[in-house]
Amino acid sequence: MRTADNINEHHRLERLGAKEIVGDDFNIKGWTVVSEHNEIMGDVEDLLYNPLTEKVRYVVLKVNADYSQDTPNRVLIPIGIAELHPEEDVVVLIGVEQQHLERLPSYNYEELSDEAEMAIRLVFGPATHEEFSTFNGDAFYGNTQFDTERLYRNRK
Repeated sequence: MRTADNINEHHRLERLGAKEIVGDDFNIKGWTVVSEHNEIMGDVEDLLYNPLTEKVRYVVLKVNADYSQDTPNRVLIPIGIAELHPEEDVVVLIGVEQQHLERLPSYNYEELSDEAEMAIRLVFGPATHEEFSTFNGDAFYGNTQFDTERLYRNRK
């Protein structure tokens, strides 16, 4: 994913915001997010990406209060857990249930830290010793939870 804006030096990850997507990637902002059971979980409010690698890392999910009142209003979902619906402009979260969302830390861009990313990662599966010992972007984002190809596999 490439955008038309410059890199923010204060954060490793940037909000996509109103930046223009260049290339064949879908801009999924505003799309409805559902579980595998077609329960509406919320909407894609934004995406977080690494401007150096041009890879999306997270979906910013604005959680629907009707889905869960015990979940923070906004949470981060690793991009590799999401899939595009084959025909509709809908994002499906694979293997994600209400209890996953309830265990996620509340998302605040200004407070995003290595520790918060590790907490998110652990909600969706175990981490290796290398990932625990230090936040190493290559090892951390090399996990299938961050595989952007999984997002598009039903739509290309």
